[in-house]
Parts: sequence; structure tokens; C-alpha cells
Amino acid sequence: MLDLLTDEFGAIAEKVLENCRQQGIIMIPYEKLRTPAIQANYWKTGRQETDIQETRKRLLQENCQFLLACIDNGKPLQRDKQLTNALPGNSWHQWGEAMDCYWLYNGQKIWDINYLDADGRNGYKVYAEEAQKLGLEAGYFWKSFPDGVHIQLRKESSPLASYSLKTINDLMEAYFS
Repeated sequence: MLDLLTDEFGAIAEKVLENCRQQGIIMIPYEKLRTPAIQANYWKTGRQETDIQETRKRLLQENCQFLLACIDNGKPLQRDKQLTNALPGNSWHQWGEAMDCYWLYNGQKIWDINYLDADGRNGYKVYAEEAQKLGLEAGYFWKSFPDGVHIQLRKESSPLASYSLKTINDLMEAYFS
């Protein structure tokens, strides 16, 4: 079920989902490994053209041609609100170490991360708490840019904590080309 995730993260994510199920909370994975091209679509959504051009310049200066092509070919979703701050390659989704789930309650997809069920429980909070118990990072608890659907293996918000932008570019190109 959680194919395309790293073995380490996949095993822990399965346990998170099982722990939620045991509490009557059904979380359904809808996005696991995400390509840099899809990440570019998400990143461009809600962005000002000046922000996109500044990022293009930075990618050019750092010789990140693969990431630049992702940005240039990216198609923003039809929304006004920004979806992510993570450039292509800078989300743990591209590394197989992140997963997004929605809450299935009474046969309905619940996207409101503040929704309470009939017992006053919030499925996203249960999901995040179970993830934290197993040592994962949960976007539900992020102070800036909360992301209730998201859990990830690493505490660092981005691969930029460990790799240069050029190294990320090269690794993404090698894996996704």
C-alpha cells in the first residue's frame, strides 16, 4: 500500500495508520512519493510572478537546470492560496519520506483539519499524535504553514538542511529523469 516510500518511513507510516484504525480513525494516503514536476505545480500555485522570477535567477546562478526546468514547466493549480514553500526537490515527498492523508469519516472525505467527529475527536490530531509517538514529524503541529494532512520521517523541514541546492538538483535529475 505504501509503495515508493523508503523502507524505514513506509514501515513507520503503516504503523501510524494502524494505530489510527485501532482508535476508529481512518486515514487514507493520497500522496506519497511526489515528483519534482508535481512539486513545481504546487509551489507555483498562488505565487507572484516576481517570486517565481527571483527563484529562477537563483536556480540559474546555482546551475540547477533540472529544478529550473521543473519550475518553467510547472502549471499552477487554479487556486489563489499558496500550497507550499518547498521548491521541487526540497520536499521530503521527493525523497520518499513523507505522506499526505485525508480523514475518512462516515464515508466522507474530511479535509477540514479542525473538524470534530460525533465524539469530539479530530482525526487529523489523532493522526499527528500517533505519528509523533513513533518519532515522525507531523505538519499538524507546525506553527507557520500548518499542514494537517502531512507526516514525514525527518525533523528538518527540508533537504536543504543536509544538502546544497546543486546536490539536490543533481540527485533529483538522476532519480526522476
